[in-house]
Amino acid sequence: MKVGFTGYYGMSNFGDDLFGHVCLQEVHRWRGVDCAKLIAPPFAPDVAAFIPSRFGFIYSSGGILGQSLRLSAQVAARAKFDLLFDGGGSVFKDIRGVSKLADNLVGSEKVARAAIGVSIGPFVNGAAECRVREHLKHYEYISVRDEPSRQWMESQSFSLPWHSAGDLVGAMPMPKGIGRRGIGLAPVNFRDAIPEDGSPVANLYNEILSAIIEAAGETGEQIKIFALQGRIDDIWTHWFESRLSARGLKTEVYSRAAISSRSLLRELVRCRAVISGRLHGAIIAYLSQVPFTLIEYEEKCTAFLADVGQADSLRLGRGFEDTQPIFQIINRLLENPPSPTVKTEAYSKRSQEHFGSAPWAQGPAI
Repeated sequence: MKVGFTGYYGMSNFGDDLFGHVCLQEVHRWRGVDCAKLIAPPFAPDVAAFIPSRFGFIYSSGGILGQSLRLSAQVAARAKFDLLFDGGGSVFKDIRGVSKLADNLVGSEKVARAAIGVSIGPFVNGAAECRVREHLKHYEYISVRDEPSRQWMESQSFSLPWHSAGDLVGAMPMPKGIGRRGIGLAPVNFRDAIPEDGSPVANLYNEILSAIIEAAGETGEQIKIFALQGRIDDIWTHWFESRLSARGLKTEVYSRAAISSRSLLRELVRCRAVISGRLHGAIIAYLSQVPFTLIEYEEKCTAFLADVGQADSLRLGRGFEDTQPIFQIINRLLENPPSPTVKTEAYSKRSQEHFGSAPWAQGPAI
């Protein structure tokens, strides 16, 4: 059986790169798989990819060239693979984009479909929910990663096997965080906010900046700033770096636009504490037992924190407004932070159920 995984791979996105690594790592537990590839260019030497690496820059670009290549890849994949998976992420808020175009061109029935480790919703509107429902009812297997998605699946009358577990990245082995030092900061560029626009995003980041300056000024901590979604987050990464450096604080910048996701992961697990605007900055910190706080800018962030039992005293609050005092949270992260109530080993074991519970699994779920 030839298996293809489709998602936001090859787009310089930390979390989606990790999904790709996990899918290729775990799929070989299934019987009858003789070929497995990501429908994307390779973003690491060991990634089995459907698109040649020489097309990587075009594939990830905007405009007509990038869209045309992504559409061509999706059309070709429907002829090449026996089973096509949506592998990880928030991919079912609506049915749109190149995947929908490819289905319209080729026919959705031309290849068996399934989804693994995905979120379903929140939907754009009622019509979008209807499109998602109609699309998913033809799938052979669906596994979801959070409680809102589980509740939605339970509310449906699908006659297909499905499962609920943790985030896919929980199935990924974590490197040891030897010699932990510094505060990790991973801002998210939410809704294209800019530093000077007076938006809730800019206001919160100014509060975080002031709190880090105060905390690091007392302890001499280095600040490690991460742009986990490449060029998209770079505007805030550079904003923090310039202002922290101007106050004489030691900073290092790590961007997905410049280094691999595995390199970013290795640096994240070596932090003493992490303040993340990106979901997978927080997930990696949690899996590595690094104290963390997460900006709950989307439902998936709130769902993850509830799933692992994050202490209320380390939660910033919903969205970018009405947040707890940032300085107090950073102090708690650095001094004696409470641990999430769900042990990382239990969460990792549960994340492996996405693959272990699939109809093609070699044996019972781990």
